[in-house]
Amino acid sequence: MVKGGAGPRPAAASQAAFVCVLWLLGCSKHPASEDETALRKSCLIAAGAIAGGPVELLKFGHFGDKAPLDCVAAATLPDVEPQGEGFLTSRLLVLRRQGENWRVALDAAKWAVNPLGYVGASSLDDSFDFKGLRVVTGDKSPSGQPGITLWISYLDENGEDDGEAKQFSLNPAIGRYQEFDDKLGFKPELRDPPHVRSPN
Repeated sequence: MVKGGAGPRPAAASQAAFVCVLWLLGCSKHPASEDETALRKSCLIAAGAIAGGPVELLKFGHFGDKAPLDCVAAATLPDVEPQGEGFLTSRLLVLRRQGENWRVALDAAKWAVNPLGYVGASSLDDSFDFKGLRVVTGDKSPSGQPGITLWISYLDENGEDDGEAKQFSLNPAIGRYQEFDDKLGFKPELRDPPHVRSPN
C-alpha cells in the first residue's frame, strides 16, 4: 500500500474540513463536546492532506482499554457505484493522536503498512492493478471485547470484492494495527517482503 503521504494541500484540507462539518451535523448519534468536535475536524483535515482529496470519517475513539485516541478515515473512490455493505475507498487511514499531531497508525491502499512494516501481505505483486478497497468496520476486537475490527477487501474493475476480506485490528499487547487470523492470531509485520510478478 502507499507508504508516504502527500504534503498539506489547501484545497484538500478545505474539502476534508467541509466533509467533517457535514458529518458532525448530520451523522453523529450523540452531541460531541467542543474538544471532541475540534479533534474530529483536525483528524479529517490531516487525513485529507495525506490522501490528497476528500475523506470521510468512519470511526473515532479509544478502541480498547487504555488505548490511544485513533480515528479511521477513508478517501472517497470516484466513479464507482457502492455495492453491498461497507465503504468503497482508494485509501484507508488510521491516524493516532500524539501530542498535538496525528500520526499514521495504519495506511492501506495497494498495500497495508503500519509504522514498522507491511501487514496483510507475505509478498508484493508488482503487477497487481489496484482498483480500490471495500472497508467494513466493527465495534468489537477479534476477542469479542469492545474495540475495533476492520475487514478490508480489494475491489475488481466492477467494484465488487476481489478475494476474501482480511481482518485488521489493534493488537493490545503492542499497540499496533496488524492482520488477524482466526487460527494464528495477530500476524507480525514484514519489513521487507519479497517482490513477485504474477504471470499475465
